[in-house]
Amino acid sequence: METALAVITVGTCVKDLVELGRKIKDSTEKVHENKEQLSKLKDSVGETVNSLAKLDQGFSNAQPSAELSAALDDLKKHLEQIHDKCERASQHTAWIKSWWKRDKIDREIKRLKDLENDCFDEFQLFCAARTEGKVDQLGDATTRIETNTVQITDMTARIEIGVIQIADTADRIEDSTVQIKDTTARINKGTIQIAETTARTEHNTFQTAHTTARIEHTTDQLNSV
Repeated sequence: METALAVITVGTCVKDLVELGRKIKDSTEKVHENKEQLSKLKDSVGETVNSLAKLDQGFSNAQPSAELSAALDDLKKHLEQIHDKCERASQHTAWIKSWWKRDKIDREIKRLKDLENDCFDEFQLFCAARTEGKVDQLGDATTRIETNTVQITDMTARIEIGVIQIADTADRIEDSTVQIKDTTARINKGTIQIAETTARTEHNTFQTAHTTARIEHTTDQLNSV
């Protein structure tokens, strides 16, 4: 169940191939006959898995495409067949005599190279697709940044307008304050003038009363004579 749920990545696929290559190397070293032919096959297997191990750098955690996965699976199956034959050759000398013939070993190597090339081709397509995807993501990110920049610029413009409006309101308040002070000053001046007029009126009224009293007194004196 855990294997079924495990996420298959490029790195796990290549790791399996490298492990198969190691097993094939160990198996060939157990065979005591026809070392030259088996050594050639062993070297070819080693070159194949090592080349794939170098290719997966930077993409080892990525999930392979269906095409790349199929190519890697075909290569794995072929390596498993080679490993099985090497194991049998290390145990049954009679069997290896029919397999170690030069043309059969050469066919194994050719098939191995063909499968390796298929993996390389699919790996290049896979890497190109991943790179294009990253370029698209970068483009989307750039667009979002540009959009945010426009929004920030627009917000800044609105803030600047708000500051100008606040400054204009402050100026109007200051003008109104000056006008209020001026009006208050005029009112105070008018109040003083009214007070002065009232005082003069009261003074005139007092003088009039005093004059009237003198006239009445004079009249009384004349009447008594």
